[in-house]
Amino acid sequence: MECKRCGICCEKGGPILHHEDRSFLQKNLVSLDQLRVIRRGESAFNPFTDRVEPAEVEMIKLAAGTGTSWECPFHQKNGALSGCTIHGDRPMECRVLKCWDTRAIEAVVFKDCLTRSDLLGADNLLLGEILAHEERCAYGAVWLSIEGLKGNSRGVCLAEIQAVLSEDMQIRARLVAQYELTLVQELFYLGQLMFRVVKDSTLTISFNNEEVQVRYTG
Repeated sequence: MECKRCGICCEKGGPILHHEDRSFLQKNLVSLDQLRVIRRGESAFNPFTDRVEPAEVEMIKLAAGTGTSWECPFHQKNGALSGCTIHGDRPMECRVLKCWDTRAIEAVVFKDCLTRSDLLGADNLLLGEILAHEERCAYGAVWLSIEGLKGNSRGVCLAEIQAVLSEDMQIRARLVAQYELTLVQELFYLGQLMFRVVKDSTLTISFNNEEVQVRYTG
């Protein structure tokens, strides 16, 4: 079998980047503004389970297209056929993907992924801030507190969740002001706003008057 250039895989989103893709990045085909981070523990689609669940590792991926589209920014439609504007230099996941035989892509998913530390380097002024944010606003701690809502320490767990989500907002506000970050830069350096990612059927999470509010609705 061979690719029929239907474009379905390209329309589902940009690829995750791996260490093998350093040469792709060195050609300056994309800028940091065109990349997004999926933080460890952030909700993301797992192709093995076909579910959205916490990511086991940090990942960097090509940003989606315009608006609400998940389409890869390098996908180009030409009538009934689809093409890639950087086909000769496309990332590794794109090279190994065969929709009729997924063994090759399954062998690399979530493995040897590039991280923000890999791309920024030790001398980047923001790297220390990013690592501190990662430690103080860890998704793992939030998921544990949500699990704890089932026990007898509901008030403590709610306070822990609200504290982490609030600190995420405070750190973002400080870094955006201090380093004059654009929205796309913020999304690369710090990932999605946590209060928008954390979802649970027992919670109502909102952002009002510059404060995150978490309520248990059971």
